Parts: sequence; structure tokens; C-alpha cells
Amino acid sequence: MKKLNLFLVLVLGLVLTVFTSCEKDDPIIPEKEPVEENVVEPSDLVGDWGFTSLEFEGETYYGCDPYLNQDYFLVTFEFLDVTETTLKMYSNCHNGEGPWKSGDFNYLIENENLLIKNYHGDLTTEFKILNFREFDGKTLKLEFTWDIGSNVPINGIYVLTKK
Repeated sequence: MKKLNLFLVLVLGLVLTVFTSCEKDDPIIPEKEPVEENVVEPSDLVGDWGFTSLEFEGETYYGCDPYLNQDYFLVTFEFLDVTETTLKMYSNCHNGEGPWKSGDFNYLIENENLLIKNYHGDLTTEFKILNFREFDGKTLKLEFTWDIGSNVPINGIYVLTKK
């Protein structure tokens, strides 16, 4: 009888040890992909966007600068009649030539860049959207990174506001 009691005590001890020492594994929860909430989409650009400022070579310009305008095209510019696929560019400060307005350009947003293409589909102008992830719907901050022509303020930072 003592052997049976000792055996039962040992089995009970073993059972308690096994069940109390094991913890349940945490359930596996798949990681959610980050949601980008305030990124710039073509639908955000619909309408007109007016020039506010240009930061270029350490200076900030709030309008057409006659000296800068002697050497550069597009010292100021606006996006007009913007749809989800096309836009017009307008400048009243265009290398001393007076106001200039483009026809419709196609555009797309790719990898934080605003790519402007002619009607043949060739890239003509590229801007990096500096506030791509912090877009508030009212202000667009663009760095002029490439243009098919010359004499534009490459690396200039433009601020445009929704009209």
C-alpha cells in the first residue's frame, strides 16, 4: 500500500509539473503591411496650383526675379487645369520672354517623383515630391531634378499651393 501511495504521489507530482511548467505559445499574428496614408495621389493634384516660392542656390525667391530670369527658364511656374492624368504648366517668369503656357502634358507619380511627359510619351521634366509622405492636400513641395531642356533651376525647391 505504501508503494501504491508513493507511486500515486510521484505520478501526481509529475502531472502537476508537466501541466504547470508549460506556457501556451503566443498565437502567431501576421504583420500588417504599413499603410501609407498621406502620400500624394493623382486625384490629390486635380485643380490649379500656384507658385509660392523657389529656393535656389541659397536664396529664396517669392516672385519673378529679374536677374535669375535672365539666365533661367521656369523661375516661377504653376500647374493649371490638372486632371488625374494631364496638366498644363504656366510661367510668367520665363527667361525674359514673358508669360508662357504649355499645352497638356501627361504626368504620373512614381517612387515619390512627379514625371511629366509630352504627347509622344517622352519624359520632359522630373520633380521629386519632397513632402510625398506628409502631404496635406494644400502645399506641394517639389525639387526640380531633371528637364529635357537646359537653363532651368535644377535642384531648386519649389513650393506650390492649391488655388
